[in-house]
Amino acid sequence: MYELLSGSRKEKTLYQFKCGSDGCNPFGGLVFDNVGNLYGTTRNGGVADQGTVFKLTHTLQGKWKESVVYRFKGGRDGRQPFSTLIFDQAGNLYGTTYWGGDPSCNPPVGCGTVFKLMPRSGGRWKERVLYTLKGGSDGWGPLYGGLALDAAGNLYGTAALGGNTGCGNLGCGVVFEITP
Repeated sequence: MYELLSGSRKEKTLYQFKCGSDGCNPFGGLVFDNVGNLYGTTRNGGVADQGTVFKLTHTLQGKWKESVVYRFKGGRDGRQPFSTLIFDQAGNLYGTTYWGGDPSCNPPVGCGTVFKLMPRSGGRWKERVLYTLKGGSDGWGPLYGGLALDAAGNLYGTAALGGNTGCGNLGCGVVFEITP
């Protein structure tokens, strides 16, 4: 994580991952909440190297403090979140995992999930899987694309694989919509 200081174009490291429980290999972009905290995902680290959602808080001393919002377990809750997160108006976070979900899809790793993280008291968050991709025409492997949220609460995303098999056995990918 780094920032470019205004005018000087100088890089400043905000946080260095340790590749342990804090996470490892951030791939997706970052998103700010309404008070200036940064949120993102790591592909690895956390529980059994399944990935994390993290938060960087700007301290009064001018430094950034990292905390883990959620550690994926690698099963039905998903694993390896690659994409950028988004917020809704209520402060919930949404994202995708490349693997995980139903293990019968692409055994044993699953075809990916769409998840929601809801803030709870004391800085805790609760994860809920909104949708588990099923492979084939349903798609699998939502990767870097992230999600879009419309005013009605519908989520839109892409999956790198599945759909038309004119590209080979794995398919050419799909664009999907998830409705509440």
